[in-house]
Amino acid sequence: MRDLLPVQPETSVDVRCIAVTSAPIKRCFMPVRFAATANAFEKGIEATKPAAAVKMIEGWEEALKDVDVPGAKGIARDLEALKKALSADEPDGERVKTLLGKLAEGVTKIAGRTEGAVQPKLEELGEALKAA
Repeated sequence: MRDLLPVQPETSVDVRCIAVTSAPIKRCFMPVRFAATANAFEKGIEATKPAAAVKMIEGWEEALKDVDVPGAKGIARDLEALKKALSADEPDGERVKTLLGKLAEGVTKIAGRTEGAVQPKLEELGEALKAA
């Protein structure tokens, strides 16, 4: 649980974490979230069952809920819309593709506002979303 608590900028961050900096606030997130998402895209995101995708989205929503970085709220809104689209009885493929494109743009923009190990991971995620 310590990994999800805010830490002061002068405090060293647990090496198992990835930090996103916003003003004086630093948040630490488990790199597992990146790995699971990257793995889903590597295997082919279209092969991911909607229920599994929704679970991944909910994890990202939880991670983003207290992040105060410009662009994070837009990503959270797009994640909510994607979750709703995937939860439909018959998901609309075009709607899902549009939302993935919006997420790609948002994630790529937010990557430039991050530091440390998170930046290349967000850039990779943005590229994977764009290619989906």
